[in-house]
Amino acid sequence: MTFSYGGRTYGAEDFSFVYDAVDPASAVEALTNFDNYDDATLLKTASGFDLFAERITYTNLGNCNNEFEFVRVSLDENGMQTGNPVVILGATEGSSDHSNYRVIALPGGNHLLVYVKDDGLEIETLEFRVFDDSGTALATRSLTSYEATFIWNYAEGVVLTQNNEAVTCVLDMTEGEDDSVLQLHITPIEAGGALGTSTTVDLFDNAAWDSEANDCVVEALPGGGVVALHQTADEDNSRLVTHATFFDEDFSVTSTKHVGGRYFTDADIACNDVDECVFVFDDGGPDAYLYFKSNPDGSETFGPRPFTDQEYDNTLAAAAFADGTFMFVGGEDDTIMSQKWLVDENGVLEQMQLFHPTWQPDDGYRQLVTSGPYTAKFIYDSYDGNALLTIDLHKNQLKVVESDGSFSVTNESAHTVETSVVLVGILSDG
Repeated sequence: MTFSYGGRTYGAEDFSFVYDAVDPASAVEALTNFDNYDDATLLKTASGFDLFAERITYTNLGNCNNEFEFVRVSLDENGMQTGNPVVILGATEGSSDHSNYRVIALPGGNHLLVYVKDDGLEIETLEFRVFDDSGTALATRSLTSYEATFIWNYAEGVVLTQNNEAVTCVLDMTEGEDDSVLQLHITPIEAGGALGTSTTVDLFDNAAWDSEANDCVVEALPGGGVVALHQTADEDNSRLVTHATFFDEDFSVTSTKHVGGRYFTDADIACNDVDECVFVFDDGGPDAYLYFKSNPDGSETFGPRPFTDQEYDNTLAAAAFADGTFMFVGGEDDTIMSQKWLVDENGVLEQMQLFHPTWQPDDGYRQLVTSGPYTAKFIYDSYDGNALLTIDLHKNQLKVVESDGSFSVTNESAHTVETSVVLVGILSDG
């Protein structure tokens, strides 16, 4: 059975893509009453979403006396704000020198905030803060001479394992910049939100290299353990390269693969319930984006492969679905257009433009959070104003049933669009 639509012919198995669409005007402004914002995190909850962000209040035209706060905003399933913001870091604690805020949800309703504190000091500190639903701090910790390796596209910098360990990529600078070590920093979360004794796993020792390897993104595996996309050196120690490395619950390496050259500055990882993960990252510069899939033992892999349209290469975000497929969303850096890619279990890539030059995302913050079996919530920085917008992106699942020379078509996702189809090549005798 085949369908003809838009000048193309589709088989029943891939006709779902015809129905894959988004209405830009349906975007919801999630963050209101802010002069500006930075460093946002979107987390799925039982009733909707929690949105965390730095709130900036302009008190003058410069940057000297502006107020900086870090707050939580609750959103419903549509992305609409409910209730008042909860202040986590007030104006007396916030600062323009604080950056790279990341939040993860902890058991019992608590959360962990990790951020970089500079305050004009020569050496940065990495701050840990456990807080409850009211924003009250339950535990804090400062790591002096450590730098966060968070990259600017807001990929996960801190994750929680199944054993309630907070894991983040850090650069240990205690021996100086030339002898810094790229590490996984592991902190057990104990009863009441207490921060247990931390341990580390080395990824790369910069003492053996002339320049600094400091790129790293980490994601927790639903089955236990973590996976990291990180910089290391090749076998001859002749150049820096990018590796995808899986760790089990004891943080022993189960597989690692060289997937890219020199460095990356933009990356995201998405993993499904059976620990299949897709990595999307730039390979040493603009217009050089790759995607790669693997599982912990490395037996189910494809790639790395280049994207089918190298122009859409700006701030890519990824999400995983339970049926083994993945979704990427990225922007085009010249026209501020956006595009979505769907990747099936065999690595086949389909692409579709999402936004025209109205309602389009800026080149800043973006995050993609799986919110249903075929739906992901996309949150992004608007191009024409200081606002965070959310919109649902659907991976439509079309079900075609044939019976006695006839057929029925149903869409099993939550999204439908009106269109017409022409059935060709079906005879009355089947």
